[in-house]
Amino acid sequence: MANLLQNIRAVLKNQYTPLWFPGLASPLTAQRWRTLYRQTAITRNDYGTGRVRVGRAEAPRHIVGSLLVSPGNGNAASALLVELLSENERRNYEGMGLTFYSGAELAASTIFDCLQDAIHILAHVPTLQETVNSLVRVCHILKPEDDDYDVSHSDPYVPFSIFVSVPQQQRENCELRIAESIVHEAMHLQLTLLEQALPLIRPSNDTYFSPWKGELRSPQGILHALYVFRVIDQFLGQLLTLSIWSSESVYYMRNRRTEVAQQVRRIEPFADCPALTELGTCLVQRLL
Repeated sequence: MANLLQNIRAVLKNQYTPLWFPGLASPLTAQRWRTLYRQTAITRNDYGTGRVRVGRAEAPRHIVGSLLVSPGNGNAASALLVELLSENERRNYEGMGLTFYSGAELAASTIFDCLQDAIHILAHVPTLQETVNSLVRVCHILKPEDDDYDVSHSDPYVPFSIFVSVPQQQRENCELRIAESIVHEAMHLQLTLLEQALPLIRPSNDTYFSPWKGELRSPQGILHALYVFRVIDQFLGQLLTLSIWSSESVYYMRNRRTEVAQQVRRIEPFADCPALTELGTCLVQRLL
């Protein structure tokens, strides 16, 4: 554990490493897997969102597909599992405003192909794909109310699961949008693991305006939003160095980066947040 903490401090203070912190997710997740096993006997092989929520490795699990993730660098390919929740668990999340495809809807659509194409996009940034591969074991597919509006979610109590929407009708840059959602939620998971290892925010009743939510949020909420969107900015920046995109995709990525830059500028006062620990301040200064 001491080596992990030392590694975290070094990575957060290294202004030259990408913001997804290549190489850090593996030891972070290894520590979390050990804790999860002690608490529930759940391993990576039998992990499922429903099983974690009930705390039993032998609880039912409904896997309806898998997506191939090839991290490169000589590492073996692995699979990201697509899980359907039980009716009770689904209702819990539906109470938060999330809507899910049924198994029949998934089987009769090209949604899996679209998700796989999104994961292939991550392969253009190998260190980021390897980071996502370490962090995400299960994906739940959400049905958006509007195909032009993306929905995603993660839950700190379910440490290796993400929820991402896929449009019912394919749109231009659909795969890029889904890739962004996958990165977005994976980075929430990573920052949560970092916070569990070393505090970045002290308890505080202060609130700050979030240009992403359009509302006041806690310092922790602002830190998470700032982190994930700056990672997305760097991710799109690396994709734009490749001459493989259509003019529409280039326009989309440039426009997204402009949006993120404008939003980040609106929360620059957060750098002076008194709730930030020394490491939290160091991270925010990098992000801003």
